[in-house]
Amino acid sequence: MKPDNTYTKMQKSFYAKGTSDHLEHNENPDYSDILLSDLKEGSKWKGKSALDFGCGRGRNVKNLFKLCAWDRVDGVDISDGNIQYTKRRTDIDQSKSNWFCNNGIDLSGLGSDEYDFIMSTIVLQHIPVHEIRYNLFKEIYRVAKDEGIFSFQIG
Repeated sequence: MKPDNTYTKMQKSFYAKGTSDHLEHNENPDYSDILLSDLKEGSKWKGKSALDFGCGRGRNVKNLFKLCAWDRVDGVDISDGNIQYTKRRTDIDQSKSNWFCNNGIDLSGLGSDEYDFIMSTIVLQHIPVHEIRYNLFKEIYRVAKDEGIFSFQIG
């Protein structure tokens, strides 16, 4: 599938200006109890790298830094508005994060075998086109290290 397909064009247009921070989701106990349960042993992740797929405005990148002593936590999102916002955030150490605006069908800007932990929340349910979602799953596994963990929520 090409990045200029009808669905991806619609998604990029809809999210062009960005989203909210979705701070209300920080109060959900399932985040720490289920989605981020692999991070309970914070010292295990010291010096490692993480990726938030569908990072929005960086809320979970900030949360990940609070949980573990990561070497780097990057974010990728389809919205250029969100990516520009995250680059200006002063409550995230920008020297330890890279921000990528993806084309909606792959993670072509990210290297293979880069991440020890990848998370995604409030994202995948918004990608109803099977071919696109399937390709994004393949891409997530491509950028994950061999022993990497992918933790995701989908409605």
